[in-house]
Amino acid sequence: MYRVGDVIWYLSDDVEAAGKNYRKGKYILCVAVSERWYFFINSSGRFTDSFRITRADFAELPQSESFIGCGRLLVLPDDHLEKRKVRKIGTLPRETLRRLSIM
Repeated sequence: MYRVGDVIWYLSDDVEAAGKNYRKGKYILCVAVSERWYFFINSSGRFTDSFRITRADFAELPQSESFIGCGRLLVLPDDHLEKRKVRKIGTLPRETLRRLSIM
């Protein structure tokens, strides 16, 4: 369905915050196709295992800089994603993926 390097937007599961339930749009990066492995793309680099990317790496980012969270591997089956209004935003450039792989 997706390829390594694809950046995908989807609606997360329900989140409870401040006494309210809501669904939040999330960005994820496909890192292994057959295993259905993904990393979150976060708005802050508060974790030490984050990989910084900017709009120079990927112009479609919602903020001027974002952080690929390499410490938490997500396993998301296709049927899980299909239920969440998924859409492919684009693909990270090969050079950015190379830098990520040697982090």
